[in-house]
Amino acid sequence: MPCVRTHLDSMKLPSSYKAVVKELLMVEQILSEFRLNKEELKEVMKRMQREMDRGLRLESHEEASVKMLPTYVCSTPEGSEVGDFLALDLGGTNFRVMLVKVGEDEERGFKVETTNQMYSIPEDAMTGTAEMLFDYIAECMSDFLDKHHIKHKKLPLGFTFSFPVRHEDIDKGILLNWTKGFKASGAEGNNVVGLLRDAIKRRGDFEMDVVAMVNDTVATMISCYYEDRSCEVGMIVGKHQCRRVGVRAPQHRQVTLTGTFLTPQALAATPATWRR
Repeated sequence: MPCVRTHLDSMKLPSSYKAVVKELLMVEQILSEFRLNKEELKEVMKRMQREMDRGLRLESHEEASVKMLPTYVCSTPEGSEVGDFLALDLGGTNFRVMLVKVGEDEERGFKVETTNQMYSIPEDAMTGTAEMLFDYIAECMSDFLDKHHIKHKKLPLGFTFSFPVRHEDIDKGILLNWTKGFKASGAEGNNVVGLLRDAIKRRGDFEMDVVAMVNDTVATMISCYYEDRSCEVGMIVGKHQCRRVGVRAPQHRQVTLTGTFLTPQALAATPATWRR
């Protein structure tokens, strides 16, 4: 990084003050490299569009940096989603269990109340076997249900699973590969929801209706819809880069999916307005 030189050294200022000013100038120098002008933003847009197109095409899907994996989430909340739900979020060394209560407010809008608890994933669960990992997840779920006195309820469950998955249905997805330090054997190439259901069954002290699995971008986009119904994009920015983007294809726009890497089953599950 270039050294920031100013005339501060020749000024008669307290050394502590000059040190602070120099640090501020260095921060400004760093930030300036992240400020993009209009033309640079257009170039980012163009590159992103190109990679999205490559991700959809059969011949370039494997090499594309944006995989465009389908999620089977074909609609946004429309008002019938009222009641209690359980949500799980696994995407790093912390695992979150959340109770979500959805109702209507005085103006017949959405009213969402949440209660959640974070659990740390131990190293042996991350790097052991899939059975060990999902048994630990089931153990955390059991603890949460006990604390909130809802173990007797069989709630609809949504699973946010932030790893590369090839979906075959809204509640079925094959883990392509682990990332972020996870190495649990026996998970890659298998149905993640099936692994979760098996762990719940092995534990045997509660029941859940696993109705959907999505990644974090889709979960972010859908949850934001309760606040802003014009929301069309969910984005996850990690520690070092923008990791994933989830995009909704609104009904007023046509998206050409025919002739892509999507299987006939995946195409059949998408709305007709997405195909031409």
